Amino acid sequence: MITAVTGRLPYRDVVAHVNVQSFFTYGTTADPLLAYARHLGEVRGVRVTLVTRNGEFAPPGVEDELMAIAAAAGIPVYRSMEAAAIAVAAGQRFCGGTDGTA
Repeated sequence: MITAVTGRLPYRDVVAHVNVQSFFTYGTTADPLLAYARHLGEVRGVRVTLVTRNGEFAPPGVEDELMAIAAAAGIPVYRSMEAAAIAVAAGQRFCGGTDGTA
C-alpha cells in the first residue's frame, strides 16, 4: 500500500499506525503484527515512522519484539500520532523540506 501511494504522490515520510490490541481481540497470535512490522522495514524510498497504540494490552514480550524489529529496520516508534507528527515535522525541517534533501 505504501509503495502504491508514494509511487504516485511525492511523499518522503509515511506514518504507519497499528492498534496492537486488535491483533489479540480478533486473533490469538502476534504473527500478523510482527509480519506487518517486518514489511514496514522493507519499504524503500520513504522514511517510515510507526505509531503503536494499546501495546500495553498485548501479551508479555510482544511489544518488545515489535520494538526490536522496528529498531533493527531503523524505524522510529511512537505511542501517539501527535508525537510522530512532531518528529516527522522536525526531521523535515532538519533535512530542508519534505523532499528529504538538505
